[in-house]
Amino acid sequence: MLKLIMKDLLAARWFLLLVLFIGILYPIQPFWPTEILPFMGGVYGFIALFIIFFLEDRNKTEIQFLSMPVQRRTIVRARYLLGSLLIVLGGVATTALSIIAFPLTESGEPRLFLSMEIVLAFFLMYAFGLSLYLGCYHRLGLGRGTILFVIAAIVLITLAMLGLKGGAKSLSIPGILRALRAFLGTPVFLVAAAAAVIVPFAVSLRLSTRYYARREF
Repeated sequence: MLKLIMKDLLAARWFLLLVLFIGILYPIQPFWPTEILPFMGGVYGFIALFIIFFLEDRNKTEIQFLSMPVQRRTIVRARYLLGSLLIVLGGVATTALSIIAFPLTESGEPRLFLSMEIVLAFFLMYAFGLSLYLGCYHRLGLGRGTILFVIAAIVLITLAMLGLKGGAKSLSIPGILRALRAFLGTPVFLVAAAAAVIVPFAVSLRLSTRYYARREF
């Protein structure tokens, strides 16, 4: 599985370096709040994953690789692991770079502030997003799968913005998570949050494995 990941990273290395360079430019600006930096990094992770899939589709390397003694389920698992690594590394990198560049706020306070709720919001959002995207990708392929994912993402984001309209902090996703944590207690809250991350991911992985096993090239 790790060899599959290294193959993808090496094939797209120059494009990924470009994404990395662009990703470095934005978080080292002093006006970015620390709380949104992980989410910016997650977007870069998604872009990097799409680039890898695009190059694979354009160069038809997937067909060649499937002709080798590699199980399709191994390929699917490698893609889920690769996507997870890119998104997490993107979130960590943008946050770390910003804190290193500007360790203090304008008021002189430490800039590092990532609450448990913000970290959990990151994992919840991107675990669901990655699960949805990879499910669409393995079911419909790169073109139609990406289009369906973008449409679904726009609809979900629009509904979320309408539902949270008013802008009160208590109605933000971290605010909702904070309220749930206070209501359930930290141990039960963490178990529920872990389940909310793992269950959609596991269901998506199972469906993608089934879809990909039936794909014809």
